[in-house]
Amino acid sequence: MQDILKKSYNRQALAYDQQYPPLQLPKYKTLLGRDAGWIKKCSTILDLGCGTGLLLDFLYERGIEKARITGVDFSPGMCAQARMRGMHVVCVDAAELPFAEMSFQCVLSFTLLRIDPTRDAMVLSEVRRVLQPGGLLGVTILMKNDPEIFQELLEASGFMVTEILPCGQDRGFRCIAELSRSG
Repeated sequence: MQDILKKSYNRQALAYDQQYPPLQLPKYKTLLGRDAGWIKKCSTILDLGCGTGLLLDFLYERGIEKARITGVDFSPGMCAQARMRGMHVVCVDAAELPFAEMSFQCVLSFTLLRIDPTRDAMVLSEVRRVLQPGGLLGVTILMKNDPEIFQELLEASGFMVTEILPCGQDRGFRCIAELSRSG
């Protein structure tokens, strides 16, 4: 399934920015706040499944320096587009992050999880590993997915869900990484 998804995203990379901002921007504004206030104090931010870097522009327009944001995507086409925006991006699988433990104060992921539910626990384990205790996790999943099952998965992965919000076509979860590393 990963190969099929990667090929699909590679094909979409050049046209993505013409099609998807109307779907993505409402998610960003709802989950992060119109001024991105929920994450402004974070000095290191990981954009997991960054695509072409639309979130980078949203955050930069709200006063968050591009140097504070690192993107990850598994599609070389999407990574190339994100780099053209000035994003520091690493082209890797979200289940195998090449960062040291506790590297980030915040991890954001829009509509990445639940695409292939068999991988979600591995991805969340990696997110928990690279996120500092007490760090922020903002994640959205498509509305069609069961929020209770996803909340249970987040909690089993070491996150405390503090808020669940409707985010356009998605449902958003604001979370805090538990202080204890056991999850």
